[in-house]
Amino acid sequence: MTRRARSILLNTLVLFGIWLLFSGQPEPFYVGAGLGSALLVAWLRVGLPALPASPFPWRRFLLYVPWLLSRIIVANLHVAAVILNPRLPIAPKIFRYRTALRDPRAVVLLANSITLTPGTITVGVSQDTLLVHALDADSAGDIVTHTLERKIAHVFAKQREA
Repeated sequence: MTRRARSILLNTLVLFGIWLLFSGQPEPFYVGAGLGSALLVAWLRVGLPALPASPFPWRRFLLYVPWLLSRIIVANLHVAAVILNPRLPIAPKIFRYRTALRDPRAVVLLANSITLTPGTITVGVSQDTLLVHALDADSAGDIVTHTLERKIAHVFAKQREA
């Protein structure tokens, strides 16, 4: 078996295992769709360039997760209040958000954090600009104040040498 074929097989097995773990769909159609998707992603991934060699800052990321979860809870309460208000005070808007983050992993984390937070969704991403939809101005608060970006910048900040 060639190195490329082994890589595709190993990646397919890992992705499919993760899919099985989280999908909760034991029906044959869904299992087949999951296997097919895992195989397609593994096959496409083999031709891509390697990811940056710098290690992922797991410790700082794990410190970021509780903060993000707290913001998700606050956003859930805000969206519930907006929906339950008889006047339904929504003012949806789409805006461009320019980020100073340069690490592609940080930009992906920013885009995903926005999407995970109720009331906002990342519609598009190009190198330093995100296209964001927000339910109202309050929903976009952590984005437009750069609070979210600062938290993520801290996750990916370079360690100072002593």
